[in-house]
Amino acid sequence: MIEVTFHNNLRVMDNAVFASAMRKATVIAVAQTPSLETAQDIFRYLQLQRLHKELAMLGVPLVLRDEVEEDAASLLYDSSELTTKQGTPYKMFTPFYKACRQQKVRELIAKPAPQKAPYETEFPQLALPQWAQKLADVWSQDVREVVEGFAVEYYGLGRDFPSTNAVSRLSPYLAVGAVSPVQLYQRFGHNASFIRQLIWRDFAYYTQRYYPTLASEPLREQFAKFPYQRDVAIQRVWQRGETGYPLVDAGMHELYATGYMHNRVRMVCTSFFTKHLLQPWQDGLHYFATHLVDYDEASNALNWQWVAGTGVDASPYFRVFNPTIQQKKFEADAYVAKWLPADYTAQPIVDHKTARERALRAYETIKGEN
Repeated sequence: MIEVTFHNNLRVMDNAVFASAMRKATVIAVAQTPSLETAQDIFRYLQLQRLHKELAMLGVPLVLRDEVEEDAASLLYDSSELTTKQGTPYKMFTPFYKACRQQKVRELIAKPAPQKAPYETEFPQLALPQWAQKLADVWSQDVREVVEGFAVEYYGLGRDFPSTNAVSRLSPYLAVGAVSPVQLYQRFGHNASFIRQLIWRDFAYYTQRYYPTLASEPLREQFAKFPYQRDVAIQRVWQRGETGYPLVDAGMHELYATGYMHNRVRMVCTSFFTKHLLQPWQDGLHYFATHLVDYDEASNALNWQWVAGTGVDASPYFRVFNPTIQQKKFEADAYVAKWLPADYTAQPIVDHKTARERALRAYETIKGEN
């Protein structure tokens, strides 16, 4: 008998370890009991319910335990041996992207044949906290429905426009491994814009492998001395979506309601937090870790460091998003109207010009540091 752990690969299709085990012996699936403390815990529990049914059809029981070893997340390419011509890790995404594209994507691994008749077993029913029910109402258990509903032909031009339905909303399913990048490549590989984002996810894992402290320490060492002005009260205003900048506040309301935030709006919200408010990016990262259904340690850390200007291939620190201009440029009025409460009257807690100048002055204090 072989036990197979399901943690970051909650699927029966394109699962190499599971398929191999099923060929060798009787299999029992084990997974960790979700704590139900974070948004992703709730999403993971919903996906475990779906996985339980799929495993049962293959004659495989699923057992929940208090603690299991995490399995490795699936990536699109094997980048373990990719380095620059100098033999150093890639720190810029575009060369990494080009190097990946020189490789072949592995073949899809078929779902294994059943080991016996469908297995009848009860799945442990955990009591969802009251706040979590809204997440269960938003997210489908079946990733196939999400894949079928994704019109990839609109992705390249529309992904930056929050009011349109151009993004895939597949990131939560990728985060827990309900679908693999190779499965998505098989379906959407003709769309370069979408595949580029899958490779950005690979780049996050690649970076974290070489820099294990990606989620806690700036990769550009001079930012360790950056004069952030941690203020718990001002962070709570940002968290509640009461900054007085409609696009920022709409994003935070979407996050609270759904466990998700449109990618363009995430950039605006994270830039506002780290630059307008001069709050440490690590604090924002931890808040997202608790509230995002698609939380992924490597991707979340890489993205926060990118916006904060502290990481590899990061946005220049002097690039400070103006939330008002971003709302207009990306035609986000309908998005804002959808997510802001009807009684929204928040006034700006900082002036954009003044906050930008303050951020740039702060940057000048560490600009010459090595």
